[in-house]
Amino acid sequence: MNQDKMPLSVVGSNEGTCSDSPITYNVTLRGGIHAGKFTQLGRGIDMRSCVGRCCNTPLCDVAFMFSDKCYAVGCFNEADCQAVVAKPSALSPKLAYISKNRGSSQPAITDGIEFKVQSEGVCSINKVKHGPVYKNKTLIGGMKAGNFSYLGKANDITQCLSKCCSSGGCDLAYLVNRDQCFSVNCFTPELCQVTDKLFHNRDIEIAKLIKPKHRHQISRG
Repeated sequence: MNQDKMPLSVVGSNEGTCSDSPITYNVTLRGGIHAGKFTQLGRGIDMRSCVGRCCNTPLCDVAFMFSDKCYAVGCFNEADCQAVVAKPSALSPKLAYISKNRGSSQPAITDGIEFKVQSEGVCSINKVKHGPVYKNKTLIGGMKAGNFSYLGKANDITQCLSKCCSSGGCDLAYLVNRDQCFSVNCFTPELCQVTDKLFHNRDIEIAKLIKPKHRHQISRG
């Protein structure tokens, strides 16, 4: 278990690899400015560039942006680096968790917060409708297939689908590392098609939500 005030990062090297979670929008860190050591990595860049800079920074567990400023966050502990919903603002905060692997070392992704899910109606776990579940695959558009939003922990893809259904604006349920649930609001149906290529970086499960008729459908024109 990580001790309080001890960074979680693995220092990168030429032999190491770096992977990131889907980008989460309109969230911040539970511990705020006290969640870890913040290092500014630049401004006027997009989130993917911020993630890249974080990967090349030795002490970076979270790539964090608000407005156009990019920060590397070296977390003091996992609890303070959990993602929580941010208060509405014009700063558009967003983040991605970074995993740096060297040999057999692999830091755990932050647990994340638990979101309540409607237990009744079409979005309940026993009633939510979905397409096939794809394992260890990815999307044609990758992380640029749509807006990824973090929905908290889920026990399995079915619970993630229930969260996806309840959240609104969700086209796909995207489960990472068997318990990290994201919704994907697709930019186009083509970008959200599942590829045949296996994705080896981490455990992934993807399923398309079959929406109730009153919910918004993606235009296929």
